[in-house]
Amino acid sequence: LRHVQNSVLQKYCSLCGCLNVDPMHPKTLGLVMILLSRHAQRVEIARNFMVLERCDASLVAWTTAEDLEFLQQKMSSSLDWSVLLGYVTFELTDATRAKLSSDPVLFSLQNSLQQAGITASYTPLEFAMQPFLYMTPAGTPSPKMLERFLSHQSVECRDVEVKCLQAVTSFNDSSNNSALAASCL
Repeated sequence: LRHVQNSVLQKYCSLCGCLNVDPMHPKTLGLVMILLSRHAQRVEIARNFMVLERCDASLVAWTTAEDLEFLQQKMSSSLDWSVLLGYVTFELTDATRAKLSSDPVLFSLQNSLQQAGITASYTPLEFAMQPFLYMTPAGTPSPKMLERFLSHQSVECRDVEVKCLQAVTSFNDSSNNSALAASCL
């Protein structure tokens, strides 16, 4: 396990080096998530993220950032993302919580998880945000990423593989608006 974690962190640091960003900066993981997401406007979203977070975007190697295939060569496996996202926690202010609780994409994901029988009637916002992150990286199968997320949680459900496929299909069908999904990122 330690070897796997070290390998993933080395890949992450290498990726950050290619992007000319500090891997230890608190906003870097968010930037990397956006740049390696499956959204068509990912670079534009990343630039907006840098402005919103008041980060110096002039240091980012934007030409490299536009080359998704190159970035995916650095880090793209489900295991890599699963290990890296295992470090993510959310600290939400009341204002942010209020805004996200009415977000249509997260609401759709909560409903999809519930309809597939993965969660109960009430799903905490933070719980819904984690699967959204796990399903975001380009080049990774969303049902498998959701299954990996659930394997690290105390979620008990039978036929988890089938239920994950149902949840992702339902979510994709209900939120098939890429601009809406990009706004959630």
